Amino acid sequence: MIKRYSSGVLAMKNHLNLKNHLSLKIHPSLKNHPSLKTLLFTLLAGLSALCLLSACHGPQYKDEEKAELEKQGEDLIQAWLDGHMQGSKVLTAEADINMVPSGPHYLTDYVAGTLESGGKTRDYLVNTKTKDVYLIHDGELLTEVCLDYAFEKLGLESVRDNCRFYDVTASMWLPDSGNSFQGTEGPGAGTWLPGELALSLENAAAADATDQALKDVTDGAGNQAGNNGEDEAGDKAGDDAANEVKDQIANEAGNAAQIEILESFVCSPKERGLIAFGGSIVVPEEVDLEQYHMAYWLKQQEENGIVYQNLDLSDKFESISTYNSRASYNRRCFRKIEDPDIRIFMDEAYWVEKNGKDGIVIDEQKEYNLSDLSFEKTENGYLVTFPDYEHIFGFAIYADEGSEFLKHEYHSHEDREAYLSPGSKISGDKYFEYDLYWKEAGDGSYFLADEDGYRKNFYGGEELIPRD
Repeated sequence: MIKRYSSGVLAMKNHLNLKNHLSLKIHPSLKNHPSLKTLLFTLLAGLSALCLLSACHGPQYKDEEKAELEKQGEDLIQAWLDGHMQGSKVLTAEADINMVPSGPHYLTDYVAGTLESGGKTRDYLVNTKTKDVYLIHDGELLTEVCLDYAFEKLGLESVRDNCRFYDVTASMWLPDSGNSFQGTEGPGAGTWLPGELALSLENAAAADATDQALKDVTDGAGNQAGNNGEDEAGDKAGDDAANEVKDQIANEAGNAAQIEILESFVCSPKERGLIAFGGSIVVPEEVDLEQYHMAYWLKQQEENGIVYQNLDLSDKFESISTYNSRASYNRRCFRKIEDPDIRIFMDEAYWVEKNGKDGIVIDEQKEYNLSDLSFEKTENGYLVTFPDYEHIFGFAIYADEGSEFLKHEYHSHEDREAYLSPGSKISGDKYFEYDLYWKEAGDGSYFLADEDGYRKNFYGGEELIPRD
């Protein structure tokens, strides 16, 4: 069965045996204990009542409906194969199911499975409502082309050379009529692409350079290697060198052809479906990240066909993140403290906008003030606290050359109870002990870091004690 979980990713999962997950293992000496029997009877009766009352739990469809959907999907994909991949045949067809954790299970519009073509097995996906067919294809070139497109539309082309990229990906945003989250990924390392596009890319990848160009390279490489040896070994070296160059040229020609196809596809938003684009990108500080409000992202989706999902843009002082129809902005700043002689790199403001049925609303918003933070001298060092729990913010500690605070490294005694919300309880250790070290920040200053060299984030409730 193909199951869709709340993460929105289509994936083939093994069927979970609920019986095995609910089984109880009882010690033999307790099996006939009267109290235990009463307890088990009560437990089972309660579970039965819960199952009867919870009509929205489990499959919200009949087996016949699932079988009918799978038959419909199998017929659709076979008809598509007959028109686009003649001689291919469907091997399996399984309904895609949206399984809300501890909740209802719904049939979606999709049927997924495997097909056989040219003696090889491959995955497919078909939307039974739109009749669109998707095949798995390597997503690296799509991501490369979409990155160019996204930077152009976001106005970031001029700073691209000064950006750093982490886990950037692009994939098709698969539509559904309402019973499923939007799926974006295929099994394994590939991504779902429209079937016709995937086949065009595969044909382009198989394309070689012209016969004349390959002949010239082969002859040149073979002659050069042959001149270096007068025996059979020299001839073999020439053949190997020629084949290596031939493969390289063929790959470059194939990639260039694929990129041309993908650029035409990506740059025609009105003629394709939505594309999901995400990842983490560090941009130069001159980029104004607060301009990227929720309205901006929705306009991008409408005009340019890009859904910026799980995208993080950040610099040293600002960050903007998109996720689940939300945009989250955070701004940080440096503030000077006289006693001790340090600088605080602190959260200054943040907001979260949400797009829902009532349009765009501000879901959260907060500003922070340095006066909410207290550095109190103690017998041993300094106690870092937030007198008002509602005004807690995260911060790091920096010190410049000549600062008295920089003359020592510190031990942190952290009392977790100091920053617990009212009514909360501590599970586990109440206190944590850390040794902290100064690490160069690269601008003539230093920051306090943990033993692994990472910048230490403080949230109050810690006493900093000199270690020397």
